[in-house]
Amino acid sequence: SVTKHIRHPAAGDLSFDIEIVVAPHETDQWLVVYTAQPDSPTARLLPILASWDVDTAAPSTRRPRPG
Repeated sequence: SVTKHIRHPAAGDLSFDIEIVVAPHETDQWLVVYTAQPDSPTARLLPILASWDVDTAAPSTRRPRPG
């Protein structure tokens, strides 16, 4: 496992723990899992980032909303 630091343009510095899992018979396929420590600044920021409205995207990249 490793730690990855990412600087988000609006949220600032984020820190993730990364686990990389390789299947024994499919070594060219990897599963990369990013996690944040509970109650860390990154964990507190993730719900805020996830809540940002996707409608601010350019019209050509907007996805239709369900319903």
